[in-house]
Amino acid sequence: MMLSRLLELDLEEAGSSFDHWEMKKNNEVCKACGTTFYPDAKYCHNCGKKRPTLAELQAARSEHLSSLSREREREKVPLAAFLDEHGIKQSDHDSLEHVQDMLEMARQKLACDDFTALIEVTDCVLQDDTGNLPIEQYKKFCKATGASEGMMESYKHPMHNFEVESAEPPLLAKSRMGFIVLFDATSASSFEAVKAYLSAHPLIAEGAEKPEKSFPIRFVANKIDMHEQAEDIKANLAAATELCYELGQESEKLIRQISVTDYTGVRELFADLLEECIEETSNWATSTLTTQIEARKKKLEGGDKCAMM
Repeated sequence: MMLSRLLELDLEEAGSSFDHWEMKKNNEVCKACGTTFYPDAKYCHNCGKKRPTLAELQAARSEHLSSLSREREREKVPLAAFLDEHGIKQSDHDSLEHVQDMLEMARQKLACDDFTALIEVTDCVLQDDTGNLPIEQYKKFCKATGASEGMMESYKHPMHNFEVESAEPPLLAKSRMGFIVLFDATSASSFEAVKAYLSAHPLIAEGAEKPEKSFPIRFVANKIDMHEQAEDIKANLAAATELCYELGQESEKLIRQISVTDYTGVRELFADLLEECIEETSNWATSTLTTQIEARKKKLEGGDKCAMM
């Protein structure tokens, strides 16, 4: 998780540096007559037009991006159509980036029908037998989009419309897995669908009966501040809390709330989920290693004893 967070910050900083370099390069030629400015010149020596400063270009670019963002917010695209357009499928073993896209799109889905999903988070990292070699699927993605494996190219070409050949890639560890349950806090039918999902899923049902085999589950209540009269939201959150207790888990730790207007709580959600998955994986690996060592000790202790017939 720390590597993922650092990479995300690096990409943001790289994007900012790239924008600054791009604006500076585009400001070397006069937009009116096409003449190249002299170094450090404030006016065009050919037509006399004032050369814009980098601050003015940055302000214009920010205003342009803001207008684009406002236009996107006015568009009301059904969630199913958006996910289909970008190759995001609920039934897939989604990468964390795709799961975040699903949560973000559901958060923005204000005036449409409620959205409910049970998302399986699995460790889909594929490794070659010879060690930690580059992932073959990532190479295929770069080839399909014409992108290189460098940071800037990956930043400019997000992973959309990319399908992994294997629907169920092998897991690195059997307990490195968790569930995210996304439901509409304003809809009782959405929470009823959540209960149906959980009761029908064999792994979750087994975990409720045998706590030692349970997987981390995170409930995500969407649209918590959509209505001024929040009695229905409070009732659904109370029902989710009760369901957490039925599953033998702590509601204070497992329920996340996502605002209609603010993108909050999602990073903490993934951080907690991954940390718990890693902790369970470490415990499982440690116990397995201990069992193997004890078995080998018993074998060695009895190795010098011979049975004579």
